[in-house]
Amino acid sequence: MYLNIPAPLPDECLRGYGGRVRLLNGQAIHQRLGLLPWLSEVANCSISLLTKHHTHLGYQRFVNGEYFQQDIGNHRDLISNCRISAGATPIDTSRFCPECIREDMGFHGVSYWRRAHQLPGVDHCTKHTVSLIETGRFSMHQGQPLSALAARPAIAEQNVHAYFESAFIQRFAILSDAALQASIPFRPEVVTRALCRRVRAVIGEHRVSLSQLARQYFPDFWIRKNFPAMFGKRPDDGITAVDDVLRSSRSAYTTKSYLLALSILWDDPDEAMRACLQEAALSTSGFNEKGGRKVLRDVLGGRSITQSCRRHDVNLRDFEYAFQEFLKEIRPVVSVYAAKL
Repeated sequence: MYLNIPAPLPDECLRGYGGRVRLLNGQAIHQRLGLLPWLSEVANCSISLLTKHHTHLGYQRFVNGEYFQQDIGNHRDLISNCRISAGATPIDTSRFCPECIREDMGFHGVSYWRRAHQLPGVDHCTKHTVSLIETGRFSMHQGQPLSALAARPAIAEQNVHAYFESAFIQRFAILSDAALQASIPFRPEVVTRALCRRVRAVIGEHRVSLSQLARQYFPDFWIRKNFPAMFGKRPDDGITAVDDVLRSSRSAYTTKSYLLALSILWDDPDEAMRACLQEAALSTSGFNEKGGRKVLRDVLGGRSITQSCRRHDVNLRDFEYAFQEFLKEIRPVVSVYAAKL
């Protein structure tokens, strides 16, 4: 029985919070897959609150083809998805800021694991501008950051200057925090359209890939750590999902790939986010209405649905939406005609 249940602290990771409850009550919980519903019950917090403020679901579903325009607190798989339910983070380690620890010990009397410190590519504390300290992935289950073992700096000493001098890394960090705070996912097609518009405005017709620009703008050690697939046997092998976000809207790629593209194409992170929001507002249904109508026109002209979807790079559900809207438009005419028969 758990008798000592503290309230979760600001931005505290769900896993870290579960570990803190375990320590206070002397009962193991590290094998509990249903951490989210269990903590909601024992701490008397709503699942929606824990999801929005203590998990990384906003970051992980920053772009999502299934749950776009739906608040993350209401996604129907919050309990059934093991990664969500167990409070998974986007990285394979546990990280903390030594300056935050000192402040937390003085203010809260405990140190704790923050969500903002567990983001890919953001190896520093944005509040104190110091390197995060990195330790094993299961450290959150075992205790407070203050007692973490085998810790090492997330930024190697020889790379500290280049890391903090990079405007592109700092821009990427701001965008990562915006994604973490997001509560409503973007549809893949929406972000792809916003990126493609910007590419035409910034790069024009020049034959250059985002991968090439990333390797030009970001420090080599940072790219190798966070986007290792960019380094193949030949320069041409560097084509990765970072470039695919411009070519296909069929799938949602990793959030860090979208954030890398946004940080390359916009100088101002706020403008980058506004561009995505404005693009989303152009299609209030959330579907690629224009593309769906093109496919519908082809299908009515005799082409197969699959062939037409591939021709216009449109998802099947976009065609289905266009077809449903078409049926609504012709239903009155069909009803009048049927009544005359």
